[in-house]
Amino acid sequence: TSVLGPQDLELRDDLVSELRLMPGAFVVQSGQMGSVTSLFVRGGDSTSNKVLLDGVDAGDMGGKFDFAPLSTTAVESAEVYRGPNSSLYGADAASGVVSLTTPRGTTSFPSLLFRGDVGNFNTSREELEAAGTYNKLDYLGAFSWLQTSNDLPNDEYHVATTAANLGWQPSGSTQIRATLHYGVDATGVPNAWDFHHVADSATEKDQDLYFSGSVDNQTTADFHQSARYGMTRKREQ
Repeated sequence: TSVLGPQDLELRDDLVSELRLMPGAFVVQSGQMGSVTSLFVRGGDSTSNKVLLDGVDAGDMGGKFDFAPLSTTAVESAEVYRGPNSSLYGADAASGVVSLTTPRGTTSFPSLLFRGDVGNFNTSREELEAAGTYNKLDYLGAFSWLQTSNDLPNDEYHVATTAANLGWQPSGSTQIRATLHYGVDATGVPNAWDFHHVADSATEKDQDLYFSGSVDNQTTADFHQSARYGMTRKREQ
């Protein structure tokens, strides 16, 4: 098991480059930034990984998951388990598990954080995050925008990500929390440019929504109970 913390993720636009550094993990991307990206763990198929976001199954039916449009915005850590673990996570975890968590507000005052960077191929990224606590309430909201033209005709890519984490602790033993991640992206699909030097006029678009609501109660030192509702909605054109 490897854990990618805030220092590993805050300077990354996505998880693709970090997952490539994992031992036993093989990442395949069908093109440049924004193109379909699959993860193969220890020889297993790309549909044999369980991807969780705040405990909610984020994968498509059948186990497929595209890592390209998944931004690191409001992702505090990524725990990568390389190996089968179906007894704990279900049949989809035949090769590995990638578990992502959302940070929460911790400061006693509203804190505001802005990041921005630019690069070649008309690439730019801006991210704004607001977080804090108030009495028994903690909150976090984030928004980011990334765009790049890549270096092929009709291969432009952009992704907008919105995330929120709201928690309320009415007592020392009970906590209620809701998290939301919503990403909208579009990328050009120029096809086999190296063969024909003619770019297809095609575009792929995604709208991915992930929601988690949970109630946790530590009844006694040895007894903990939790109820969770999760929702994943994906659209692709």
